[in-house]
Amino acid sequence: MAPTPRQRCLGLLALLLRICTAAGPNSVSGPSGPATGLGLDFRAPDPTRAKAPLPAPDDMSTQHMKKHGYPGEAHRVITPDGYILTLDRIPHRENSTSDRMPLILLHGMVGNAMQYLIAGPRSGLGYICADAGFDVWLVNYRGTMLSREHVKKLKPKEYWDFSFTEHGIYDTLTAIDYVLEQTNKPRVHILGYSMGASAILIGVTERPEYNEKIQSAILMAPTTSMQHASTPLKLIAPYVNSIQRYLQELHFYFMPMFNLDILRVFNRRICTLPNFGASLCRQFLSVFEGFQIPFKTSLMHKLYDIYPDYFSSKTVLHYFQHLKSGKYCKYDYGSQKNLQIYNSTSPPEFDLSKVNTSIMIVCSKTDGFSSIVDNYWLKSRLPRDITLHEVRTPSIFGHLSFTLDTKIDTLVYKHIVKFLYDTS
Repeated sequence: MAPTPRQRCLGLLALLLRICTAAGPNSVSGPSGPATGLGLDFRAPDPTRAKAPLPAPDDMSTQHMKKHGYPGEAHRVITPDGYILTLDRIPHRENSTSDRMPLILLHGMVGNAMQYLIAGPRSGLGYICADAGFDVWLVNYRGTMLSREHVKKLKPKEYWDFSFTEHGIYDTLTAIDYVLEQTNKPRVHILGYSMGASAILIGVTERPEYNEKIQSAILMAPTTSMQHASTPLKLIAPYVNSIQRYLQELHFYFMPMFNLDILRVFNRRICTLPNFGASLCRQFLSVFEGFQIPFKTSLMHKLYDIYPDYFSSKTVLHYFQHLKSGKYCKYDYGSQKNLQIYNSTSPPEFDLSKVNTSIMIVCSKTDGFSSIVDNYWLKSRLPRDITLHEVRTPSIFGHLSFTLDTKIDTLVYKHIVKFLYDTS
């Protein structure tokens, strides 16, 4: 009897996962402690209890800054649930001492702070905003290469028990408090791309008092409701419960399950080959959107040195849940555990009516993850008047275009800087 499409999908997924299980990060620093998920208490502890700075040597981000003449700094902070995060800072352009408004940049899933630097001073958002007069802070979320530590020695199952919910109410809010303390400012500007944008909204909806600490928030290609997403991954979303069981049975708590050095070698050996090699690597970056996007081959080679970064399997499952339901909800643990955690068999939606700060949404009609329809839905759910900038270009402008497109500085970034000026 021939396998059904569902069986083919799940079989392919299982095969890919098994192939990828070659030496990933199987231990995490810091005796084994309690699970780091939210458990029965969904409220975040006060981030001010865990924002003490730790010594931090130069990392790849600060080295990149200094290479281009920027005085980069690396800071390490502890979240309330014990994760140690690296925050990279561009305090000012060299020889500049002016008093600057702090701006926090939050990366997307599979990325890290280098997303905002890799394109260099002319097209990297971190550099552009520093040149525009802002004190730029770049957050590396828990689990990424520069934020892999915990105050306790946790087993992988415990360490990776988080989704973008925890990025919002722990990592993002801890970063805000730390930056305000370091800069002695009452408020910050904050920008999130994709998952980072979702994390901003989650942080503020779960802790509404943080509206008072945010001067303005920029949501670049936000992934909230994904009802109208057109990514091919939506074809797999109906099988999220089966995928969840596969991941649990195979003990896959994070992605990718292989050592990232393998991908770096692949980049140097394959992607630098003319024609076929470069085309293959381009297609790998674009496959989840269903089409290729225009970007420089030289930038692609640099990108593969930092992309993809590690992320939790729970984060992927949370996104599949959004793709399946079309709702912007908390993590779905299943009806029984939902009842314990949320007092409801279904996960509640995030209450966007609690967001009360100046907001700019940046989106594109050809974005397979953050559709223009879903962004207008998001705008309608936010209580204040929202600035919405739709990227208009005759070429394809997909989800990855927000950090890779050859004209990103004129299509997007100049509008972001203007909004920051207008709201400062």
